[in-house]
Amino acid sequence: MNHFCAAAALIGANMCEGDTAITLTERNFMNHMAEYGLSFATKEEYAFRLDLFTKKDAFIKEVNADETNTFELGHNQFSTWTDDEISKILGFKGEEMVDENATLFDGEPVSNGIDWRSKGAVNGIQH
Repeated sequence: MNHFCAAAALIGANMCEGDTAITLTERNFMNHMAEYGLSFATKEEYAFRLDLFTKKDAFIKEVNADETNTFELGHNQFSTWTDDEISKILGFKGEEMVDENATLFDGEPVSNGIDWRSKGAVNGIQH
């Protein structure tokens, strides 16, 4: 029955599951599933992924409604993923290594600076 409902939604049917109306967001979710070849084994998983998609869809619409933006957001293959699932593909993020003996440059000129050009370490400005 779920496959029938998904197929019905994809061709534009408004009703399924005992005459329960399918929202536009759920229809877009089903189109998203078809586009990215997604399927979910249980109703609970389907509902969970639909909820993620719905929240991301609302965020996308909110950002796109801001006329001052010079960009537009849209859905992609990650629209049904949790933040934890996405973070797992972003690579290793270890602890920040800080050298406690390092001196940060404060922007002030160094009074006892060395002209490395006179020491032959670097070239002068080339024209």
